[in-house]
Parts: sequence; C-alpha cells; structure tokens
Amino acid sequence: MDNRQSHPANQAAEVALQRACTECILAGLNPEPYAEQLTELVILEVRKALAEMAEHQAHGGPSAILMLTQPLYQNIYFADAGRQAAETLLRKLNIKGGSQIH
Repeated sequence: MDNRQSHPANQAAEVALQRACTECILAGLNPEPYAEQLTELVILEVRKALAEMAEHQAHGGPSAILMLTQPLYQNIYFADAGRQAAETLLRKLNIKGGSQIH
C-alpha cells in the first residue's frame, strides 16, 4: 500500500464524519460541541453500512461483489452513514433544519 494513501478504515471514518458534520451545519447546528456524540453515532452507522455492504455483496451477484470493492461505491455507503448519524443527533437535540421541532 502506498504510504500516502490512508487506510481504508480511516477513509471510511473521514467520509462519514465529514458528511455528518456537513449535515449538522446545513441544519444550523455547530457540530464541534457535539463531536464526541457525533463520532459515536458515526461509528455505529459505519458498522451498519459495513454489514449492509456485506449483505449486498453476498446476495448481489458478481457485479455487486466487484463494485463494492471500489472506494467510490464504498464511499456512498459511508457518506450515507454520516448522514444518518447526523439525523440521529439532530433528532436527539430536537432540531430540524436549524429550528426546533414542534
């Protein structure tokens, strides 16, 4: 592996956490004070994404097996994991689109 490339696990975490932070910001929430909570939620969602990818590889046939070995396709799952983590945090904080949920 080229030393300049990040480890796949680090790349997955970066993609998911970046998306989670972006979603929080779009909803009007500064993610920094909630970094620990958001990180924990991202970890849970990335684990779910990995399980989902394994399921899709197992039952999706040869094309799914090949596609899901590519970082481009993996990053779709990880970005979605980040989005879901942010949505969970926003729900817990009763925030929707930068305003409180009534």
